[in-house]
Amino acid sequence: MEIYNTLEDMYDSGKNKAKRTARNIGIGALGAVAGLSALVSSGNAYAGNMIIESVPDKAVVAKGGDITFKIYADSREISDKKIGASQWQIWQIPSYLQLTSASLPDGTNNSPGPSTNPEDFYFDFPMWDAYNRVDTSISGGLLNDNTRISAGGGVDGPQNRRGLLGIYNFHVDSGAVSGIQKGDLNVVSFYDTNSVKYWLPAHNLIIIENNYTIADAGNTDLDNDVDLVDLGALAGGYGMTSGATWQQGDFDGDGDVDLVDLGGLAGNYGLGVPGAPVNFQNDASKVGLEGMVSPEPATLGILGIGALSLMGRRKRK
Repeated sequence: MEIYNTLEDMYDSGKNKAKRTARNIGIGALGAVAGLSALVSSGNAYAGNMIIESVPDKAVVAKGGDITFKIYADSREISDKKIGASQWQIWQIPSYLQLTSASLPDGTNNSPGPSTNPEDFYFDFPMWDAYNRVDTSISGGLLNDNTRISAGGGVDGPQNRRGLLGIYNFHVDSGAVSGIQKGDLNVVSFYDTNSVKYWLPAHNLIIIENNYTIADAGNTDLDNDVDLVDLGALAGGYGMTSGATWQQGDFDGDGDVDLVDLGGLAGNYGLGVPGAPVNFQNDASKVGLEGMVSPEPATLGILGIGALSLMGRRKRK
């Protein structure tokens, strides 16, 4: 298999393969992509932009929970351009985010056939196996080695579409810092089949990094405590089986408000509340969650006695 010194070589090879030969074997993706930067000395003369976006699957994630980021590419503003290659980096990853897995969109590794996943940015295009991967190991706070190149040799690629580039699953340590975070993207490059590079705002690239919030389970109003207000919010949502939000008591992101969510709140009840210790049992009665017990670790399971009865009544309404 031919591995080229730069993506310029790859594109030229695809356009006129007889004029090029492979000059280097086994280079990394970053080395391949870097070679085109010298081709662009000023902003691209295009009216629109190439867009890359990081999208978390949760607006709020609990400490000790899990969150998934999907990275999307969008070429609809430059609808007549074919995007043959993509490269990106996720950086400044805090130490309390542990990568559990990373993957390309399903259906993309069907070489020599095309991608079969309609959500994939490169749907219906065969990919260049050597440069079709996502990084599966954090090093120095970076996921560095992420690249997608179509097998069209610089003459073909998707156009006028938004689609998925890669998927990253993280576990949030229980000791994580509360607050607003984002999936930082860096060293982003796209190349169209005219060897034009999109890599800075001045070069027709827009990077969108959607925020998410890390919080303690139970802190429905994100005010850094777990108190009667939060317990009341969960009580209002208790028994929902779908469509529930963090503010309604869905702390594990599965769309319902159930015993798991109640246990999460109970375990943190009183966190950040100044003054005298709170009484979970008394406060639970105030918001209609009668029959609950003090949220000591050894007794959290007993929460189900009153909660199951309550949930049954709410579901029959």
